[in-house]
Amino acid sequence: MSPTPRAPTGRKRYPVPPAAGKITSEVFDRVVSSHLGARRRDVLLGPAMGVDVGAVRLGPGAVGLFTTDPIYVEPALGWERACWVAFHILANDITTSGHPPTHILVDLNLPLDLPEHRLATFMRVWHEEAFRLGAAILGGHTGRYPGAQLPIGGGATFFARVPARSFAATPFIRPGLSLVMSKAAGIEAAVLLAHLLPRGPHPGRAVWGSRAARGRWRELSTVTEALLAASLGLGRSGVRAMHDAAEGGVLRALQEMVDASGVGLSVDLSRLPIDPHAAQLCALYGLDALSVSSGGALFVALPPGRVRQLLTRWKAAGIPGTVVGRFQAGPAVLEDRGAASPPLPPGPGGTFP
Repeated sequence: MSPTPRAPTGRKRYPVPPAAGKITSEVFDRVVSSHLGARRRDVLLGPAMGVDVGAVRLGPGAVGLFTTDPIYVEPALGWERACWVAFHILANDITTSGHPPTHILVDLNLPLDLPEHRLATFMRVWHEEAFRLGAAILGGHTGRYPGAQLPIGGGATFFARVPARSFAATPFIRPGLSLVMSKAAGIEAAVLLAHLLPRGPHPGRAVWGSRAARGRWRELSTVTEALLAASLGLGRSGVRAMHDAAEGGVLRALQEMVDASGVGLSVDLSRLPIDPHAAQLCALYGLDALSVSSGGALFVALPPGRVRQLLTRWKAAGIPGTVVGRFQAGPAVLEDRGAASPPLPPGPGGTFP
C-alpha cells in the first residue's frame, strides 16, 4: 500500500472552496484580508465584503473611487447585448457611490478564435456607453490567448474622481435609515435562463413567455436608479449607501450590507418583491428566488423622510421601488421580522443556477 500523500511542508491546508462565484466572507477573512500590501494613509475605504468601491484621497477636496470586476460577456445573449450587459455590470458597482465613472481601464483576454468584428462590436458598445456617462477609456490591454474562454473575457476597472465627503458606501450606514429596493429579485436569473435554455420544447420555456424574458436585458442595469437616488443628495441628510444584488441574490446583498456597516437590519423577507418570471422558474426547479442571481435590483439606504422623494423619482422613470426594511441599533444581524426564524447566516458564494 502506498503511503498517504502529505501536504507540502510549510504550506497551510485550506478547505475545498465553493464550486463557483464570489468567495464567502469566511474565505475573505481567512485568506484575503491580511494580504493587502502597504498601509497607506490616503486609503479611505479598502477591501471588504459588501463594499462596492475603494476610495483614495487625491488631494484637497477630491477623492478617487475604484471598482473592478470580470468582463462577463455571455454570447447566448446576442453579442451586442452581451457587450452592453458586460459594461453595465461594472457601471452598476461604481454608480452605487452616487457617481458615474470618469475613467475606465479595460483588460481583454480573448479566445484565439474570436473574430475581429466581434472585438470591434465590443469596443463600439463600450465607447458608446462610456461616452454617454462622460467616461474616458484610458487604457488597458487586449489580446487573444490559449485557454481563454468566454463568458469571462478579462477584467476592467472603473474610476470616478468625486468631491470629498460626497459619495455613498455601505460602511456609512447608520441605525434608523430606511432600506428601499428597486425592481425585484431574480431578474438576472430569468433573463439569463431565457437565453441559455436549449431551443425547442423544454419545461422551463413552457412556464413563462421566453420572448418576454429575453427582451428584458436592459433591466440588468441599475445605473439610472442609482444616479436618480444620488440626485436627492449624498451624505447625512441624503443617500448614505447603495448596493446592487448580483451573485448570491438579494439575501446575500442584504447580509453584505449588514456585514459592511456593522449595523443590524430588520426586513420582512416574505414581502420582498420577486420577479414573476423568476418566481415561475424557481418553482419549476425548486430554487430559492431570494438567492438566485439578481442583477438589476438595487438597495438604497437613506433617511425615512426622503423615501417618498426617491420612490417618486423612480416611478417617473418607470422604475418600481419598495420599502423593504430598516437599519437598527443592536447586533449586526439580518433579522427576518416576518418569520419566527433565527437571524439569517451569511449567504454562500455561487452563481446561477
